[in-house]
Amino acid sequence: MYETLYQMCRNVEGVMHMFSKELQMLDRNTTIYMVDELQKELEQKVELLSQKDE
Repeated sequence: MYETLYQMCRNVEGVMHMFSKELQMLDRNTTIYMVDELQKELEQKVELLSQKDE
């Protein structure tokens, strides 16, 4: 197991590629989360405005 990890760490390009994929997924998930949060905020503000109009 140590030998595998050692070889993996020596392969800098492979390690960077692995982290690149993980960061790409993290960015995608963060974007989806932020859009969901903004949608909730928008819905709350629309609700407040409709209550104010009534």
